[in-house]
Amino acid sequence: NGLITVDRSLRVATFNPTALEILRKPKEEVEGRPISELLPLEDEIRQVLSDTDAVLEKEVKLSSEGKGKSFLGLSVSPLKEPESSITRGAVIIVRDLTLIRELEQKVIVSEKFAALGRLSAGVAHEIRNPLNSIRGFIQYFQKKLQLDEEDYRYTDLMLTEVDRLNRVISKL
Repeated sequence: NGLITVDRSLRVATFNPTALEILRKPKEEVEGRPISELLPLEDEIRQVLSDTDAVLEKEVKLSSEGKGKSFLGLSVSPLKEPESSITRGAVIIVRDLTLIRELEQKVIVSEKFAALGRLSAGVAHEIRNPLNSIRGFIQYFQKKLQLDEEDYRYTDLMLTEVDRLNRVISKL
């Protein structure tokens, strides 16, 4: 977890190296800067400063130039004087949730493809059954009826087309 403290004027007072890694910023771009330049937390910090028992959680999506998107879980707590209710600032715990969110998106996509696969299999099954019946009846009538050569060619063409549809369904 990254750890950042801000003073009452909402400027970064301290931070750990993990916070720099998560924010993808060098030390110079963090130290003493207003928190609003780094994270959208001004309202939450002001609320924590006014209510010393408050602990606020927030999730944000940040975009960095050339570095992609980051999903961060943020927790804001008051920073109090020991044995006192005087608030000196706020502590922000920063968690990088990017990998978790990306995995969640992949699971959603996989579930959609699985559902599409189940739908395709169901449709294929429902189409294949009547096709097999049609094929069987065509073969039955070819043997049962005395077809002239032209009619036999037509029924043979029907069998070819039924087989073609079966191949398309199999590919589906």
